[in-house]
Amino acid sequence: MLVGKKTLLRPLHAADVEVYHRLDADIRQVGAFWPISMKSERSVKDRFEKSGYWSDEYSVLLMTDHADKPLGYVAFYPGALYQHTREIGYRLFKTDDHGNGYATEAVSLTVAYLFASKPIERIQAAVVVGNIGSRRVLEKVGFKKEGLLRSVVFLNGRHHDMELFSILRSEATSLDQVLAPLPDARARIAASS
Repeated sequence: MLVGKKTLLRPLHAADVEVYHRLDADIRQVGAFWPISMKSERSVKDRFEKSGYWSDEYSVLLMTDHADKPLGYVAFYPGALYQHTREIGYRLFKTDDHGNGYATEAVSLTVAYLFASKPIERIQAAVVVGNIGSRRVLEKVGFKKEGLLRSVVFLNGRHHDMELFSILRSEATSLDQVLAPLPDARARIAASS
């Protein structure tokens, strides 16, 4: 489990699958920049039973607050076949949770985790042009804009351009810098000040 100051990231548990499906399927909450799609509960359960949503091809970390309330998720998967990289995507389930720093912390934790655990040099993410909030998340974490992917995603009845961002290993914050300290460590730090 990755523990930040505001969020926890962990693989899905069997008990999460129904809630994950319900929250992910609510198209009223997807916003203007996320593709509208619906999956059957059975297909979500089948994927979980097959891999736990954790494989080399596609992995999901459930994002929760410290009381274990589901907030969203971060997914990561390989880039193009010729690349030694990972691509990430992230989503908050409810628009009311936007602007609270949850996605920024979750992306920062995921980037640090991937660089600490995988022999990759780069992580990339694509953002629909006009999605200022998601762009700011990436920029706060240290991603740099690389270019434009033209007419690459279908949203709300038409194709949209996306901006491609990346971060290199040498530009990222290390895992020990983004993880929240253990409760004992916080008490020791407070007592010594």
